[in-house]
Amino acid sequence: MATVLVLGAWAQAPQKNYKDRAEYDLYASILKETNGQKKLELLNQWKEKYPTRIFKPSGSRFIW
Repeated sequence: MATVLVLGAWAQAPQKNYKDRAEYDLYASILKETNGQKKLELLNQWKEKYPTRIFKPSGSRFIW
């Protein structure tokens, strides 16, 4: 049983650490946006406001 708990904890994705609540809100709005042009504008805002954040595409989501 302990093995199952360890494997379950290991399989969980690491939690994202946002710089502040505004970054989290911007990230969430990017994921929810369906208009491609608006999504690009939001991504550019993120890039300008958080230039030191590293992110990469993962399917249709962005991760870091």
